[in-house]
Amino acid sequence: MTKQFKTLALAACLSVAGFSASMADGIDPIFDTNGQLIDDIEIMGDVTMPDGRQYAVLEMKSEFMRFYVDPDAIYVMMEADNPILVNQTAFDGFWISTETIDNAPWPACASPLMDENGMSHEAHGKLIWTNTGIAENGYELSFYIDLGTCEDTPTPWGLSRAALSLDGHTPGASGGSTAKPSYTLTEAGGTVFNVTITPEDGTSLDSVNSMRIEIKSSDGTTEVFNDYERLAIYADCSAYSPLRGWGKWSWANGGFEIGFETDGFAFPRMDAPIENGGACRM
Repeated sequence: MTKQFKTLALAACLSVAGFSASMADGIDPIFDTNGQLIDDIEIMGDVTMPDGRQYAVLEMKSEFMRFYVDPDAIYVMMEADNPILVNQTAFDGFWISTETIDNAPWPACASPLMDENGMSHEAHGKLIWTNTGIAENGYELSFYIDLGTCEDTPTPWGLSRAALSLDGHTPGASGGSTAKPSYTLTEAGGTVFNVTITPEDGTSLDSVNSMRIEIKSSDGTTEVFNDYERLAIYADCSAYSPLRGWGKWSWANGGFEIGFETDGFAFPRMDAPIENGGACRM
């Protein structure tokens, strides 16, 4: 039986008249062209613009960016022979900065853009969204986001976790990155992780094999599934997992730990694979 999925997660109803409530299953981490995490991108809902055209709207909140994409790029039939995937159809759209022009890291454009609420945004540009395949787990899509600023032609900017995996990327290991070659660490539960260190951005730990994952919710329920685990730790002692969200890491003489809201990972008798001047001590 064919099932329809969102590009970013399992399907759910969205309003076509305005923003719907944020949905935890409409979130996917986006990485730059060097494989470094940028931020989560989240589906906010569908909107109809004054000219009648409909867009799916997504946000990167910590980057203060909002993306307007052709809905056909976001609501995709998960079939290997889907022409959108086979032909790698490029969908046009645009993006805006939700910061004031005085604070935005983007240039002010000569022709301010009006959003669906009639608000003017000077920092904006064109967008191209391209879906390229389905991940091995069967429910994540590989996709690329090209961005331009003002009248500049969009260029490669971000890609999904599935795109990293399908195209053989290793976070921090491509382009002009100064990533050190990977080595392995074994977690207390026996999971082996490939480790890649990028001095400028942090360290990524990727499970070598797909594994049984249990995600415990604050309400006491547990979701169980098989997937690859990806962890990232940073010099400010924060940690991130696309499956678990944000957490913290710390070290002691007996090893180091990466902790999230309801669970975590322990690496006994191992040095933390990141140089931060001795910070993050337990």
